[in-house]
Amino acid sequence: MALFNSAHGGNIREAATVLGISPDQLLDFSANINPLGMPVSVKRALIDNLDCIERYPDADYFHLHQALARHHQVPASWILAGNGETESIFTVASGLKPRRAMIVTPGFAEYGRALAQIGCEIRRWSLREADGWQLTDAILEALTPDLDCLFLCTPNNPTGLLPELQLLQAIAVRCKSLNINLILDEAFIDFYSA
Repeated sequence: MALFNSAHGGNIREAATVLGISPDQLLDFSANINPLGMPVSVKRALIDNLDCIERYPDADYFHLHQALARHHQVPASWILAGNGETESIFTVASGLKPRRAMIVTPGFAEYGRALAQIGCEIRRWSLREADGWQLTDAILEALTPDLDCLFLCTPNNPTGLLPELQLLQAIAVRCKSLNINLILDEAFIDFYSA
C-alpha cells in the first residue's frame, strides 16, 4: 500500500495505519473535510432547519451564490457551488473544454484527471525545491497565448503555500491579456488569516 499516492484523500484510517499512529493524531487536509470537525454554528443551523429536510435544495444555488458573493465581496457570477471540490473541477473542465491547460505541480491531482478526461493537452509548471516550493514570477513567461486555462490552487495543495499577492495579481493580469481562463481553487483559503 502506497502512503502518498494520487488518489483522492479522506483515507485517514489507512494513513494512520501505515504511519502506526491513531487517526486522532492526524489532521486530514487530503479532502475538503474540516479536520477540526463540524462548527457548532453549522450543527445549530441543521437542527434549526430539520423541518425543511424533505425539500430539495435550490438546484441553481441562487441564494448560496448570493450569500457567498456578499461574504467574499465579489460578483455572484464568480461563484461556483458544487457537491465538493472534485465535482466543481470536473464541471469547470468540461464546461470550458480547453485544448491546452497549465497546472502547477506538485498540485491537486484532480485538475490533471479532469483535463485528461476531456482530452486536453496538459502543461505542467513544476515548483522547485530551490524556491522553497513557492510559485515565482517565472510562471508569467510560461503563460503563452496558446493556453486556454490555468488551474491554480491557493493555497497550494499539498505545499500549503500561498503565492505572494502581487504575483497572483500579475498572473491574473497576464491571463486576462492573453485570454487565458484563470481558475483559482481556494478550498483551503479560510485556514489563512488576512
